[in-house]
Amino acid sequence: MALAMRRTTLLCLILASLCSGVHAAEPAVKADLADLERRVEMERKTLTLLAEQDLEGLKKQATAISELKFADRQALPVRIRPSAVEFRFRGVFPGPAISNIEYVISKAGDKDHETMLAVNPAELKRLHELRNALNKLVGDGHVIRLDVRMLWNDQGRTHSEDLEDILALAPDKDRTTFTRQLLIDDSGMGAFNIVHDPLALPPVKQSAEVHVTVRVSQK
Repeated sequence: MALAMRRTTLLCLILASLCSGVHAAEPAVKADLADLERRVEMERKTLTLLAEQDLEGLKKQATAISELKFADRQALPVRIRPSAVEFRFRGVFPGPAISNIEYVISKAGDKDHETMLAVNPAELKRLHELRNALNKLVGDGHVIRLDVRMLWNDQGRTHSEDLEDILALAPDKDRTTFTRQLLIDDSGMGAFNIVHDPLALPPVKQSAEVHVTVRVSQK
């Protein structure tokens, strides 16, 4: 009887400890979700201001971003500059065995053989929301220029390559046309099949980022 009671007491203590751990973790989970929702809302607001070309609103949004804590600002995948807005996409460089490049960003598992960055559905959704903003700008008669840069970490060092440098082996005319014809479709952001410089990309399959900077010429 005494042994059974001791076992029951021990079980209760273990369960109580587990439950206590779960309850202690709940505030942290809720805080993470709140931070994520805040980042999503800030990016969507930025997209709206960009699409409407609300320059005063963009200035205020830039101030709001600058007032964030360092860690929060680093986690936010958007930057507002005096003459441009930058969107950062995180994913995986599929590997050095890729053939010619057609996409700079694409859905993971779809265009991995010809893309610079394979992204998950959440990042692809962000890209499509950017597409909506760009379509409105074009529809309103604005001229858009997209600058693309890829970043990755190699043995503790950050590497950064501009798209034009990545396409350095392509003829000048093709390289210029590719950068000017970048479009966002259901699969991602790309133009047409073009040669690239393998040495300007990561040497192995690894995590990476592609930064898309949007510059808008006023009507």
